[in-house]
Amino acid sequence: MRTLILASSLLLLFAVGGVAGANELKPLNEYLRTNNKKDLTVSIYLMNRCAGLSAFIASFTKEKAPDLSANMETRAKSLLVMAATADSKSSKRKYEDSVKNFTEVLKTIRGSYLIDGKKNWAKTGSYFESSYIDDDRKICEEVATSLNIK
Repeated sequence: MRTLILASSLLLLFAVGGVAGANELKPLNEYLRTNNKKDLTVSIYLMNRCAGLSAFIASFTKEKAPDLSANMETRAKSLLVMAATADSKSSKRKYEDSVKNFTEVLKTIRGSYLIDGKKNWAKTGSYFESSYIDDDRKICEEVATSLNIK
């Protein structure tokens, strides 16, 4: 149990943060090149990253595209529930503890996307186009589709 928690925490530490001036998050395509997609901790991390990205998209589309925002918020919640379910089953951690932990992870990831999105907005006038965030969005669309999440 502690091994999975430690592994998940380490994955998050290595995949979030970085060098000054760099992205807040490691692009998912880079992360997936160096990690086994079939590994449960990688799957859980992907669900958490995609939940955070969905929450980020929901936050900046709330006023101009409320339907998209609501869909992204629902997607974020669905991904969080799936990640927490997988984590609690594989680690014997209480489901409620997994939800609490991953809710905090979601907030951290959403905040990191927000920082990078604002940087991209200042450069391009878009939160994610022409950046790793758009590539992450495409990967997360595939993740959502593979999990039958709209």
